Amino acid sequence: MQYSKSRNLKLIKEHRLNVNWFVYSSKLRLLLLASGTTNNQMNGFYFKQNTIVKIPKFEVNSTAKQIVQQRDISIHQMYAVSLQRRPRSP
Repeated sequence: MQYSKSRNLKLIKEHRLNVNWFVYSSKLRLLLLASGTTNNQMNGFYFKQNTIVKIPKFEVNSTAKQIVQQRDISIHQMYAVSLQRRPRSP
């Protein structure tokens, strides 16, 4: 959705999924949705300014008896790499 100066919301993109539960990180602006019979199919979305980036779907290993619960999943930033070229000293 997009918020305009006239204080109206406008739908700019729509994704239809059957969702059992979700986990959201406001710090990373990342939404993870769980679906499937054992909640092992994960769909991710990254919110970047006025765009929504869909992350490729992936599956979490589970058995028919082992259902993935929301409390089992958390979102963390693994690493942040900043490369900077240093000038050579003579």
